[in-house]
Amino acid sequence: MLEKIYELAKLAPLHNKPEADVIDVVQKLIPKAKNVAVFDTSFHTSMPEVAYEYAIPREW
Repeated sequence: MLEKIYELAKLAPLHNKPEADVIDVVQKLIPKAKNVAVFDTSFHTSMPEVAYEYAIPREW
């Protein structure tokens, strides 16, 4: 799963790469810890635009 997050980092560069980096470090520091990745994509598909649009330029 971690490799896939890195692979898709370009889709959300402000979130995916840093999150993947944290997962990578924690896996090395605590190798026996179980990791769970939760994605909220489907949750956001039902939100009205006024709720999910950020107050920053779209190109960011």
